Amino acid sequence: ATAAICFARYLIRKNDFVIKVSATVISSALFVMAVFSLIVTRDITNRVTREMLNRLTSVGELAAMQIPAESLARLDNADDYMKEDYTAVSSLLERVLFKGGAENGELYCVLYRILDGTIAEVYESDNIHGIVSYPYDWPIEGSDELAILETGEPKTYIMPSWVDGGVLFSLSPIYGDNGEPLGLIEIGSDLAMFQRENRNLIINLLLNVLSVNVAVIIIAIEALVFVEARRRVTRMPGGTLRVPVELVRCGVFLVFFVTNIATAFLPLYAREIILSDAGPHIFPTGFLMAAPISADVLMGAVASIFGDWFVRRIGIRWSARAAEVLFVAGLWLEFAFYDIRTLTAGYALTGFGSGLALFLADLRIAGGSDDTDKEKGFAGVTVATTAGINAGVICGAFLINWLSKRAVFGFAACAGFAFLAFSERYLSRMEVPPGERNAKRQLTDGIRFMFSPRVFSYFTALLLPVIASGYFLIYMYPIVGYDLGITETHIGYSFLLNSLVVILFSTSLTRFFSLKLGKPLSLVLWAFIYAGAFIMFALFRNVYALLAALVLLGFADSFGHSVSAGYFTELPESQSYGIGRAIGISNLVGNIAHTAGPFIFSYILFAVVRNWLLYLAAGIAFLSIVFWRQARKKWVAS
Repeated sequence: ATAAICFARYLIRKNDFVIKVSATVISSALFVMAVFSLIVTRDITNRVTREMLNRLTSVGELAAMQIPAESLARLDNADDYMKEDYTAVSSLLERVLFKGGAENGELYCVLYRILDGTIAEVYESDNIHGIVSYPYDWPIEGSDELAILETGEPKTYIMPSWVDGGVLFSLSPIYGDNGEPLGLIEIGSDLAMFQRENRNLIINLLLNVLSVNVAVIIIAIEALVFVEARRRVTRMPGGTLRVPVELVRCGVFLVFFVTNIATAFLPLYAREIILSDAGPHIFPTGFLMAAPISADVLMGAVASIFGDWFVRRIGIRWSARAAEVLFVAGLWLEFAFYDIRTLTAGYALTGFGSGLALFLADLRIAGGSDDTDKEKGFAGVTVATTAGINAGVICGAFLINWLSKRAVFGFAACAGFAFLAFSERYLSRMEVPPGERNAKRQLTDGIRFMFSPRVFSYFTALLLPVIASGYFLIYMYPIVGYDLGITETHIGYSFLLNSLVVILFSTSLTRFFSLKLGKPLSLVLWAFIYAGAFIMFALFRNVYALLAALVLLGFADSFGHSVSAGYFTELPESQSYGIGRAIGISNLVGNIAHTAGPFIFSYILFAVVRNWLLYLAAGIAFLSIVFWRQARKKWVAS
């Protein structure tokens, strides 16, 4: 306990100011939600309960007016069960209450008669007890039932029970054609089921409040950054603009916000499209479900590879315009056609457009005036990426409550115009130093660099397996979570568990593990946490294990990506080859892993999930040890 407290104090003390402000804002949101829960929840429960009782009363009064009085008056003997009069009454109730005999899962109905001074049950909707069944007989004198018959006023009851959860019901009088009292009708519902539904309603409401609150805060922070940064835009000779790195961050945020609106349900949407298409498919369903995600990542990789060629051939302005047009065109293609091939093509266009736009953003930051400007720019891009993913996923999960999946794609397509306007106003006109625009890569030097022992082990034994394994969250989690009973909305909201860990602890955990363990051993820990998360879910296969895996992956990524970038750029091999070109090759390898990830998990999903997750965990752990042994060796200049 003492170690945990000291670790928590370290995390709080070592986090930077922005993270502390973010944590304060999020804590405030949690506090507001708690206050909201205490004040409003009780009132909502009371209102919903009153509404339910009023509904039961209205249904009972409606049924009482339509029951055939003569048939009901003749139900006075157990032998009348299922005879003509009983059938006439039950048929009427089934039509009125249960739509032709199929109960709606909420209501039940009981009819009572006054026989020989007692109240006797003569009908029950489950058709189990028959009629005039003991022990449902009790004296009429002094009872609520007598008061209801005399006054003609219905009465409602809530009767909890430790055995079966209890019931809530309404008693309404039944009168004959001449106004004589014939009996009573009880319309009720299972109290435990009602309370469970009411509790789920409140939980959904609180999750909506919290998640939307966080998303609004994220968007508001980025909007403030945009307003402040655009004031520092300066016009340069020739009509170009000197764009601050903070403004580039806003463009990155827009890209990831728009492209992640459908992330929470994309695999489910792809599966729906595939299953609805009666035509033959060359590839298996799992492969086709992964195709849109992989097309997006693959074309993003192609754009980053050929981005330099585009810039040198057509310039910054037309490269930015090509990026924005392809980005928006892909979004509208995803929305316009309900077809897996078109959906994949749309994601391919969007991926190429976003990849080219992100390349231009990196190009601007790499050409910063000093190292501080570059560090600020790349740190801002990291924050914008996480913020954009969070805000986009939450927005999509919120919209799916009211819109169809396809309509949410339409919303994303419309939101894409915000990026188009931003790109046309700033990215297409920004100034980039000629040295950054015209930097060329030498193929032979790149091959030699990639196959140097430590770099090659870093790529193949660490970066490729761990980055590909990250698609457990993006691809496999929505499908498995949905199959385990998590709704699409809650899947989107639960991404916050992962992302908030990354946002809140990234700075402090990166510093802590780098100093205490060193970068190579920290990266081994990164891989081992991934393996542990997979092992835990493979063994338990329930919602709690899935959510715990979500948090563990967030914990791992909070320091893993940052330590990985630091380790790679500090390698003597990277310094010798050139940091900029080394990062370009690293991004290419990362994109290959991003492309392979969905296909790996599509196979695992449709194979034996438990076994293959265990195999994957063992492979990640083994390869990380291989990486660590190679990372410990000293560098020898070639």
